[in-house]
Amino acid sequence: MKPRRLGRGLDFLLQGASATPTEEVEAPLVAPRDVGLEEITANPWQPRTQFDEAGLQELTESVRAHGILQPLVVRPRAAGGFELVAGERRMIAAKRAGLARVPVVVREVPDEQMLMVALIENVQRRDLNPLERARAFRRLVDDHQLSHEKVADLAGMARSTVSNSLRLLELGETHRNAIRDGTISEGHARALLSEPDAKRRDELFKAIVDQRWNVRATESAAVKPTSKKSARSPDATRLAASLREKLGTKVTIVERGQRGRIVIDYSSLKEFERLYERLAGEPPTIE
Repeated sequence: MKPRRLGRGLDFLLQGASATPTEEVEAPLVAPRDVGLEEITANPWQPRTQFDEAGLQELTESVRAHGILQPLVVRPRAAGGFELVAGERRMIAAKRAGLARVPVVVREVPDEQMLMVALIENVQRRDLNPLERARAFRRLVDDHQLSHEKVADLAGMARSTVSNSLRLLELGETHRNAIRDGTISEGHARALLSEPDAKRRDELFKAIVDQRWNVRATESAAVKPTSKKSARSPDATRLAASLREKLGTKVTIVERGQRGRIVIDYSSLKEFERLYERLAGEPPTIE
């Protein structure tokens, strides 16, 4: 098995953003310069919505004592000033520490790469909660038409990690909120996803919360078939998983002997158009 390299988000930025994220870049590094914090606006593509307050406070104390050791990455704004590309925690810490100016590296980063860079920076630092990471992956797949393999390659992860992360978005709102709040773990969530019946899934979720089930107990309860009718052939299970990974959405196969049906879920017209194009090889005609 070949070793998986780290994604190249920050290295790519610091060496020159004119190349594509997967190209080897050998441009020299540019010396940072100091700019006023008031000149920098936040990154609107930032996928993270929550911060670890204890970690942020620790970073603030470090910045107060030693300053910013790693420069922020910014891009110029047409209206003047700069827009943050990478380094949001450092910028917040600098403001809290009372710094007026910070070191930055200025790069020309196009809009379509802003989310990608913010995602890679956060994923490599494990700063995103599981739902934030899944939503960011979804935007990369939908907005940038990247395959699971390509996203994994950029982020330095296994493809299965990306695919499993995206599956979290198939859960109901209550379960997703529990992941976000840390009430259940990502492992619990994957075990819930292995249970196809919505009512049974809710029962398992209640047991996790009320009885404090660990992941192994949840997995054991989820895989027990409730009847012979719920059994699915190994071929159908394998094909459903393959199709789900290819399309990046929930796929359900219902078997009736040698016949059956395939159900492909979508949550918006935009996602329907994406799925249609992947299956038909051309965009749909909508009159």
